[in-house]
Amino acid sequence: MLSTRYRSVVFKFLLAGLLALLVASYSVDAAPTGKAPAKAPAKAAPPPKAAPKATPPAKAPAGKAPAAKKCLLKGSKNPLRKRAGVSHPDGKSSVVLFHGTSTQAFAESLKNPDLTKTYITGDLHSNSHGVCGGFYLTDSLIAAAQFVCHSQDAPTVPTTAYVLSYQWTPPTGLKLYSYPDSAKPKDIKDDQCKSHGMITAPMHVLPMDKDLTMDFRQYAIVQQSLLTGNLKYLKTYTIPCANVYKGANLPSEEYVMGQASSPDFATYSQQLQTGC
Repeated sequence: MLSTRYRSVVFKFLLAGLLALLVASYSVDAAPTGKAPAKAPAKAAPPPKAAPKATPPAKAPAGKAPAAKKCLLKGSKNPLRKRAGVSHPDGKSSVVLFHGTSTQAFAESLKNPDLTKTYITGDLHSNSHGVCGGFYLTDSLIAAAQFVCHSQDAPTVPTTAYVLSYQWTPPTGLKLYSYPDSAKPKDIKDDQCKSHGMITAPMHVLPMDKDLTMDFRQYAIVQQSLLTGNLKYLKTYTIPCANVYKGANLPSEEYVMGQASSPDFATYSQQLQTGC
């Protein structure tokens, strides 16, 4: 039988062992491991969003496209050729004629032309033959514009042609002299103005007229009474020289469109003023 003292010692050892077990159990459950908790794996960055697709423009309703504006200004790259396809008025019947100048002030003064203010000599007249001047016209709007814009004897390079149109109504018994289209400069004499009120002839003298149409026809009125009583101002066309074809090879059909009798004249004259 154990003594009381021995049992007391055994009891103490048992109690101490129990406490030790409790402490060890607490340490295992609560003590930190020394390692940081593992982080959840990082998510991959989302791929960049694609740029939104451009919305195509809405299609116009199906139908016919508007007709392209017809441009009558042509010009030509053809070599120089003989006059063909142009019918010039003879001056003996009523016709619209044209005269061009480079300033608006001159254009205003020419609404009532005065022979005393014209040159004393010209292709078809000379004051030495008893006249007081010559007023020159042509039968095509484009020819008059070319003369202003591209004549080699112009003192300055103009930017605009002011072309006046006139109604010519010849009097009964008009004395008129007409040179044929085949006439050369040497054939044309200014002394015809002695006995005629109007002289008409082709005009293409080189090098002066090298940039003017080969179809050019000029009409010179050399009597003031004819200007006053038989030539009536109609209107003025303001034409930028940039719209005026430069060259002797202007197509004959374009010269014809510049004649007031042409069915294309209204459209052509507008396009000369505004471009195509």
